[in-house]
Amino acid sequence: MAKELFATLLIPGVTPGEVWPMLTDAQRLTHWFCASAEVDLQGGIYHFWGRFTPDTPEPDATVITLEMWAAPDSAGHGGQLNYTWLLREQETVVAITLEPQGEGTVVKVHHSALGERLNSKGAVHDFWYSVLANLRLYALTGRQQQLVEYGAMTGSRLEVEVEIAAPAERIFRYLIEPQSMGEIWGEDTIKVEPQVGGVYDYGWAAGGPRRILALDPPHLLSFTWLYPPETEESTVTWQLTELGAGITRLSLTHEGFAPGTDHEEYRAGWFSFLAIIKGLNELGERWTKIDITGSPHGEA
Repeated sequence: MAKELFATLLIPGVTPGEVWPMLTDAQRLTHWFCASAEVDLQGGIYHFWGRFTPDTPEPDATVITLEMWAAPDSAGHGGQLNYTWLLREQETVVAITLEPQGEGTVVKVHHSALGERLNSKGAVHDFWYSVLANLRLYALTGRQQQLVEYGAMTGSRLEVEVEIAAPAERIFRYLIEPQSMGEIWGEDTIKVEPQVGGVYDYGWAAGGPRRILALDPPHLLSFTWLYPPETEESTVTWQLTELGAGITRLSLTHEGFAPGTDHEEYRAGWFSFLAIIKGLNELGERWTKIDITGSPHGEA
């Protein structure tokens, strides 16, 4: 059975007319969405590719067909972009709409006709969460955003990172204080014993963190990880490095994978959480949760 996802994002204080070029200008797309793009709406071209897009490393590795588009009118209504995207050998359908809300914009994405997620591949849910979080940050800060790399990468270790315009002390709260962590992991049963050997638990029934291995606030947190069907514990380490000018690099290393493991699924998943942490810290009260419904997480 085909899968589908519905995503909704609020960008406060930015009109649909201002958001529209971010979706339809090739250079602007590379600031939040993809590595490379070619766009000519009048000519029927809407094309993106590169290492930041699932299964589309080269221009000839993807088939995207622009189906219809409509720029927002003077009142901000009517912004719509529809295309088909051959993703993992499945012709999927993407419909993006822009709607005014107060002085801001609601961005809605409907991605349908999705196939079952292949083993080790990144979830489409995580892809859309990360790029929509990037879109909002780009719209509100004007800064180019970082993306996660897709494609087969094997080995016992992976690393993802983002740079955040916030001090390490503020960011670290979202890694160690249960109330702040709940905004990221979406659970109210988080348990943290902030000491080496202490319990560290997101409250996920299926698995996840287990116990703290190293703790040096606000620069280091390391813990064990076990998520079935994995049978051996691995290690997750958060590191925060202050780069100056109010910027902190937040990096996550996950190591202990079996040799030959393709960890695209974990890279994409962890990066979506880094995107939440970045948004919370940089946007403050302007941050709201991106709502994604439809097929359960990880199925597509």
